[in-house]
This record gives sequence, C-alpha cells and structure tokens, in this order.
Amino acid sequence: MAQLDSQAQNEAAKAESLGQRQLVPLGNTGLFIPALGYGIGTAWYKTKDVARGKRLETCIKEALDSGYIHIDEAEMYENEKWLKSALEEWLKSDPKQNVRENIFITGKIMRVDKGVERVCRNSLKKTALTYYDLYLIHAPFKKNAMPFKASLQEVWRQMETLVDKGLVRSIGVSNFRSQDIQEILEYCRIRPCCNQIECHPYLQQHELRKFCSEQNITVVS
Repeated sequence: MAQLDSQAQNEAAKAESLGQRQLVPLGNTGLFIPALGYGIGTAWYKTKDVARGKRLETCIKEALDSGYIHIDEAEMYENEKWLKSALEEWLKSDPKQNVRENIFITGKIMRVDKGVERVCRNSLKKTALTYYDLYLIHAPFKKNAMPFKASLQEVWRQMETLVDKGLVRSIGVSNFRSQDIQEILEYCRIRPCCNQIECHPYLQQHELRKFCSEQNITVVS
C-alpha cells in the first residue's frame, strides 16, 4: 500500500509540474488519467487516404500543442502510422519539454484471437512506442460480434502479462457490461481499472456507472 501511495504521489507531482490539474484517479492503480483526451478513431477510422492521414497527423500535433496530454487510439482504427509521425515530430520540436513520459496514451485491442501480446507489440512497433499508459480490450466480443475463441479468463490473463512485462502500465476494458466485468473480478490478479463506454445525455448508463463506481472502476467516455 505504501508503494502504491508513493506511486500516486509521484504521478500527482508530475502532473502538477505540467500544470495539468484536470486528472482522474485510474481505478486502484495509483495512476491518474487526464480528464480530457483526443481520440483518433471515428472520423479518422482506417485513414488510408494520404491527404486525410496528413490531416490527422496535423490534428494530433495541434492537440498536443494546445495542451492535450492524452491520446486515445486503437489497433482497429488502423491509423498508427499517422500517430507515429505526429508523435515523432512533436517530440523533436522541443526535446526538453515534449517528452514521452509527460503524455498519456491509451491503446485498445480487438483482435485478441491473434494473441494479446503479439497484437500489443505490433501496435507499439507501428507507433514507435515502448509502452502504453492504458491498454483496453475494445469489446467483450470480436469485431463481427462473435465470441472470442479463448475464454475471457484466458484473454484477461494475457492482459495481465502485458503489465508484468512492462508493455503497458495499466489495463481495462471498453464497451463491457457489468456482468462481463463481474466475471473478470472473480478471477483477476490485476483488476480492470476502467471501462470506456458510450455515455452522453441520450445514453446515460446509470446502472453501469453505478456498478463501476462501487467497484472503483473509472468510467471513460
């Protein structure tokens, strides 16, 4: 517990030095997630057109220059190359101030049947990153809405291994129902620290948010 408290204090001190006070505790990890993040999916989904890709690259750099310190990406979006080039240029633009440790990057995995570690390492390679601050299972099923070949317990075990190997700092889920999370809680060694879901005035997710709050799982939307 003392080690966790020390880690939390270090994270808070780092954030304070950046002037970033809009931070949210990330579950029980001792880490903090910036309250505002820049997502590079949706409008940029599978950006294969070079002109649109360059526009995404510019938008990422502008977001970082404007004060965003959280970038949310996923292997399903297939736009890692643009994130890589944007990050490389941004880091080089001011090497003393713009450092990897001062930004928070979320990644997500959909193709768990390919092997969680394999997919994670491939995404890290494509983005020229050495680790993700947060790594999520994109959904409790495959892209075609079919169940995973492996059990959720086996998939989560592979997620925990990513933390053990230093490939990610924290792990969580996305688009999971309360019953899906409850299943993980019954056998996990490392608890899911967050659930990234659709949540807005037209879909307020009262029960799911209540469940996550009771389990100290941060809701990200």
